[in-house]
Amino acid sequence: SAPRAMKRALTLLVFLTPLLLRAAAGAEAGLRFDMFLGLDGLVPDFASFPVTFEVKNDGPGFVGRVELEAGAFGSEGIRQTTVELPTGTLKRFAIPAHRTQLYQAEWHARLYDAGGRLRAEASQPARRWVPAGGLMIGILPRTVAGGPVFPKLEGVDPDLLPGVARLQPDLFPENPLMLESLQVLYLNSERALGLGVGQANALVAWLYGGGHLVVALEQAGDLSGVPWLRRILPALPGEERRVRAGETLARYARSGWPTLPLAGAKPSTKPQPPGPELEPQDERFVGAELGVMDLSGSGLPADVEGPGGEKLILSAPRGRGVITLLGFNPERGAFLTWLQRPWFWGRLCEFPEHLAKPAIRYAPHSTDAIFGSIVDSKQIRKLPVGWLLLILVTYLVVIGPVDRLWLRRINRQMLTWVTFPCYVVVFSLLVYWIGYRLRAGDSEWNELQVVDLIPFGEQAEWRIRGFGGVYSPVNASYEFKGASPVSTIRPELSLQGGRSLPGGVVTVGGDGCRATLPVAVWTSQVFVHDALMTNPPPIRVTATGVGETWQLRVENETGRKISRAWLVTGDQVIPFNNLPPGLSTRGPGERSRSRSLTDVMEGWRTTLATELQARGHAFGASQPEEPMPPADRALFGSFAERVQPSGQYDYLRFSSTQRLDLTPDLQRGGSYFLAWIDGYAATPTFNGFTPRRGWRSTFFRIPLKTP
Repeated sequence: SAPRAMKRALTLLVFLTPLLLRAAAGAEAGLRFDMFLGLDGLVPDFASFPVTFEVKNDGPGFVGRVELEAGAFGSEGIRQTTVELPTGTLKRFAIPAHRTQLYQAEWHARLYDAGGRLRAEASQPARRWVPAGGLMIGILPRTVAGGPVFPKLEGVDPDLLPGVARLQPDLFPENPLMLESLQVLYLNSERALGLGVGQANALVAWLYGGGHLVVALEQAGDLSGVPWLRRILPALPGEERRVRAGETLARYARSGWPTLPLAGAKPSTKPQPPGPELEPQDERFVGAELGVMDLSGSGLPADVEGPGGEKLILSAPRGRGVITLLGFNPERGAFLTWLQRPWFWGRLCEFPEHLAKPAIRYAPHSTDAIFGSIVDSKQIRKLPVGWLLLILVTYLVVIGPVDRLWLRRINRQMLTWVTFPCYVVVFSLLVYWIGYRLRAGDSEWNELQVVDLIPFGEQAEWRIRGFGGVYSPVNASYEFKGASPVSTIRPELSLQGGRSLPGGVVTVGGDGCRATLPVAVWTSQVFVHDALMTNPPPIRVTATGVGETWQLRVENETGRKISRAWLVTGDQVIPFNNLPPGLSTRGPGERSRSRSLTDVMEGWRTTLATELQARGHAFGASQPEEPMPPADRALFGSFAERVQPSGQYDYLRFSSTQRLDLTPDLQRGGSYFLAWIDGYAATPTFNGFTPRRGWRSTFFRIPLKTP
């Protein structure tokens, strides 16, 4: 009978369910899915960072899709990649990510197969958030105790203390964009042997892009196995000899620190922490001998010389970055037990300079917003507050006195149940019509490519930041594609960490990056394309001579006129206009038009900060009385950190996304040639759709040496 058959089916189902669950568990038991967030758990603001995955599959092979999502409240967009997982394989790969909201306390990852079935998932919180402008240091030491250590300063804001990421060669990123949050990287030559070709290329690109690489040689023979490191070192080591260099290194460790109480220290009644001048002298270390390699063949002046002229610390520029070679091994002997070792590493890694800086996490504006304001659509017009108040007062008058008076006159007070909804409908349509007239328009794409041309042999390393503004007349999703295999697409970053991408999908693959991102109706959204490539430079600039014989030589191979250009050196800005294609020169007569960079920045500071503050407001004036020209705005954005704050919470301050601000380069004595070209794109635009209107321009930033 039917009841008996149903009873047998239920009994069979109850019996088979545990077996099916056990079989499913056995099928997934051969799959391991591990997630590593950031650089050793450190996640920076205003910079890319890696989320690394390690997947081991001992079960049946399949093609997996890894989805990465952040945020605790709703969707913040998905970053995904596809990976083949044959039986018996171990795969490591990384997805570039950005912190887009303050509440992203935890990141979640899911692994799906080709059929869309969830195979594994993982979650991980950050070990520490590093604020914008914070000091992040990566270390690849030979021993656990041998890496850099730093002073523990009581009373100093913890956000000002260095974030130290202990890196592993197996998990070291192959994408240099994921390393940009590091200011310093310590590398022992023995650990360099464990880096692959892609990892070594990423490290060199990071160095030339503005990083500080500190190298310690375990033994000279290590260089034979790492030719890439041998090529970038400022000197090749010679014979090793024993030198009493303790006193010299102790003087170096004590120098350069701010006078106590330390900058950044919170007001406290507790005694201030001891500084390097107050630490007890380590007599055992001063009298000890260190093994020092001969670096005399470099021909470069040493940063620190031993008692007999030995080069203990030797540095040399590499592109925008610096490489420092230690003539001694800091992971051996008396150096490891030296009492002032933390102060030495702090001095070498520029910790004192970092402490002297104000905490820029209080800055309300970012340089992303400065460049983003250039590409914002002008189709969006703000509703003046006066008109808004007039409409509101008219509405209140109509639904109140007017409605009551005329209904009383016709003696039909009960009609208010009909007239009142009619007023609501009429005024709603009126407001909609006004909003439509103010905001409806054509699809628009505006793109500004900010390109750093960093010398790299006969070619140049192109660090590209493409700022694209999309105006959408409808609710729609738009396609984007990166211009090179080393690329990523992200939202515009702000003080709060950025703008979310609800419903957005960013796909990372071997051929680069693709994205499908939504834009709401009648809004303008700014997206940023970060990319890195190596190509011949389209503009070559050299500065020669001194005084009256000074000359600037510009070889412009873009085929377009350089409409605005500047030579920035020290605190001096020399403007040039309308440089034609081909070869052009400028001489000492141009100095008469030079201005102080500080004066230029202070002159535009209030105007730009006020405009950025009102940028996201729907009401107010559409344009300031004297809008800042786009080229001048790009100049300002390149040196925004130079603006001096008037207080800790000054609303006119600006914080910079990583490596976008050139102020540190000027402080180290560097100089730049900046060139704005209208209607020109140095690389293919990253939008994958055809807009009805728009424009594109390129802003080149070229480091050079001037007298």
